[in-house]
Amino acid sequence: MLTKKRTSQFLCLIALSLPLVICAEQVQFNAIYTDEAGTGFFDPTFGTARQTAFQYACDIWSGYLGASYAGETIRVSASFTSMGGTSTSATLGSAGPESFSAGGFGVGPTGYLWLNAANANHWFGGDQNASAGEITSSFNSDVDNDTVLGTTGFYYGLDGNCGNNIDFVSVLLHEIGHGLGFTSLINPASGAYYELHSLIPNTPSIYDSFLGLDNGDGSYSSLMDLSDADRMAAATSDEIYWLGDVAIAANNDVFPKIFAPTIWENGSSISHEDEVTHPDALMSPYYSGVAHAPDALTLGMLSDIGWDVIPEPSPITLIALACGVSFWVRRRFYD
Repeated sequence: MLTKKRTSQFLCLIALSLPLVICAEQVQFNAIYTDEAGTGFFDPTFGTARQTAFQYACDIWSGYLGASYAGETIRVSASFTSMGGTSTSATLGSAGPESFSAGGFGVGPTGYLWLNAANANHWFGGDQNASAGEITSSFNSDVDNDTVLGTTGFYYGLDGNCGNNIDFVSVLLHEIGHGLGFTSLINPASGAYYELHSLIPNTPSIYDSFLGLDNGDGSYSSLMDLSDADRMAAATSDEIYWLGDVAIAANNDVFPKIFAPTIWENGSSISHEDEVTHPDALMSPYYSGVAHAPDALTLGMLSDIGWDVIPEPSPITLIALACGVSFWVRRRFYD
């Protein structure tokens, strides 16, 4: 989920500072617009610009992901819907995987991990869900009226010159990032992982497998090893960190912090980088300005969960830088 909280902008120079790794083929993206005729991505006023921005964001992500098999393609369904909001705050968009596949990795309480659809295809080297899509996304049509966020609306240009408006390409990159793997299955009401199949209950996602609780003594406990009650407490501890080696290296050998506020935020908690520690990261929960490329930390986390990232992440240089449960994460705007 994406929200707006600040209006400051930052420069993203990752492409200039990371070593280039040549891959034979890059992951491709296909956009599938599901709006009714004359609405959303087919709106007579905004539709063409919305589709152009969406394809532009897909092409950006494609440039960072090497394919694991010939023709690897991620199908992303997209639509606009009324999500409401106020004059000062609103949900900008939501996204999540179309489905999950289980992999036997010998880790976690069941020895399995749930992979989101796009990640599963990449891990297993072939399309695991036939003609079904991999990512579903939706965006707030109310942002373009004068009631929600006042005169602030989406900017559909490709140049980032959005002024006081919200750069739509940046929102798109964030939401697609959730579909690529920034999705936790922790149920905050119990601390257990949501049950996607009765044969392997209480099974974490691959994203969850990299989450750890700071023990306060320089050590971290994997959330997978905690009891449900302790995991529930950890989810609102503000002390959850990422344990993946690539992202740690990309974060100057510091454990990246995960957004786990003391009051659970639906659609935001756990599935984002921490807003205070990493405010300008693409996958922080609040919109903070134009970002037309994923930062090194985000790329490092994707690499940890199995994506072939090109270029490979390096330390960040801050210049100004088939389940019946839906797991949608949102980004928000607060003015």
